[in-house]
Amino acid sequence: MAVEQFSNAPQTTITEDLTDVETDVDVASFAGFPAAAQYRILIESELMLVTAGAGTGTWTVTRGVEGTANVAHSSGATVTHVLTAGAIAQVREDWGLFPITPPPVVADWTWVNQGTATITQSGSGLWMYAPAEGTDHFHLLVYAAPATPYAVVLCARMIGMYTTYPQAFYGWRQSSDGKIAGLSQYINVHVPVINSSVGDATPKIVANYDTWNSHELIEWIKFEDDGVNRKISYSPNGLNWILFHSVANNNYLVGDQIGWGIGARSSYPLGVLLMSWKVS
Repeated sequence: MAVEQFSNAPQTTITEDLTDVETDVDVASFAGFPAAAQYRILIESELMLVTAGAGTGTWTVTRGVEGTANVAHSSGATVTHVLTAGAIAQVREDWGLFPITPPPVVADWTWVNQGTATITQSGSGLWMYAPAEGTDHFHLLVYAAPATPYAVVLCARMIGMYTTYPQAFYGWRQSSDGKIAGLSQYINVHVPVINSSVGDATPKIVANYDTWNSHELIEWIKFEDDGVNRKISYSPNGLNWILFHSVANNNYLVGDQIGWGIGARSSYPLGVLLMSWKVS
């Protein structure tokens, strides 16, 4: 896999007319540009990805990257090495960093059993908080599930007192009767635990299928419906996944809503920071 390369905004010019489909770019100088691919250049309004030829006067490029249009360019047009959103995303992948996608804003969600729970925008994330309470029900935020097939990839961190098993939930809800199914997380004597769970309209968990000690407080979770099965997967970084649970997508419920939530369950408060939420 090519690793994204950078230098400090060098410029040159092209030495021949360039059609909108040519993938070899001849430049007047490569001085100051990265000595190895890959890197990104801007010629007029078109972004290109240099994939080969670095350190020479002829570069092989991928045209029209990051949503820009392939256009013809005249000899003498300026070429600038640039830092782009795509380059930053590639660096995150190169280094195994978290591929963060800000979750939908507060107004896009609907409460189920809000009670005393609150939700606030926290930077690009969402902070859900529940004060101390003695019940084991969830406070949920949901919205309509997309058409299958789809996958939701999320990253969240739960903070709570371990002694009374505070819990978080991520997954599906059936709007007709309030049943839930998905992944629940709780803290058991300092050890984070995840379950594939189902719950009733309270909403609270009534049964667990699979249980793991996750050893992580920052969780990368993927729940998906491929039109046949509901699946839950788990990851250390949002890039590499282990399948945790799979069941027919009409088992126990048909999830027409997706969402997340918390349950304090104790005399101590609980909070979850939803840092990333991507639906594809």
